[in-house]
Amino acid sequence: YKSARLAKGLKCHIAVNTGMNRYGCVIGELEGLLQTLSNGQVCGVYSHLYAPQNLKVSQKQLKIFNNAERLVKRYFPDALAHISASGGVLLGKHFLKDGVRCGIMLYGYSPTGVKVNGLKPALKVYARLAQSVRVVGGGVGYNFADCKYNALYTYRLGYADGFARRVPLGEKSLCMDAFISTQKQDFMPVMTNAEEYAKRNDTICYEALCSVTKRSLKIYESRNEV
Repeated sequence: YKSARLAKGLKCHIAVNTGMNRYGCVIGELEGLLQTLSNGQVCGVYSHLYAPQNLKVSQKQLKIFNNAERLVKRYFPDALAHISASGGVLLGKHFLKDGVRCGIMLYGYSPTGVKVNGLKPALKVYARLAQSVRVVGGGVGYNFADCKYNALYTYRLGYADGFARRVPLGEKSLCMDAFISTQKQDFMPVMTNAEEYAKRNDTICYEALCSVTKRSLKIYESRNEV
């Protein structure tokens, strides 16, 4: 109830914990919250499916959420209800409610544990060539060289940009803001497929997409498609 009291006068959506146990009130607390927020400020109610690849589990969550939705709309008839991110969208009309929060599919990738055909990856990351290096001594970044190099090229991208140090993009491991390669391009492609990169990094593609875009210059392209 402390959050509800602090939110007085603000437009809000109420989170309901239907089983993910991350955010939200339990169903038994909901009516008290609605009474605390009784001045017309509740715009919606929402929850989140923790295993959308499992229909049986998701249906149990939906049943709890349906009860929450009915209660909220008794107090606020115009409130919007939403429970589905990308995984929930694929479960059918009962999970669509008044709106959905399409996350990973907007990038062109399937939710974890679900395979969707026809998605097109919508993001690529490139590193800019910073310098052509005259090779001196026996180092390659913070590593010893294990062969003789004729030429090396430095690209301005490293682990401070969200790329994992243990996953090489050129020769040896990444530096904080650079990596070194034997290839010369004005712009080096470093991630063209988040699923492939995530597999190399032992993670999921959503983490890869979030991390590698932290400091990137974003360029949006339109191909005049409808």
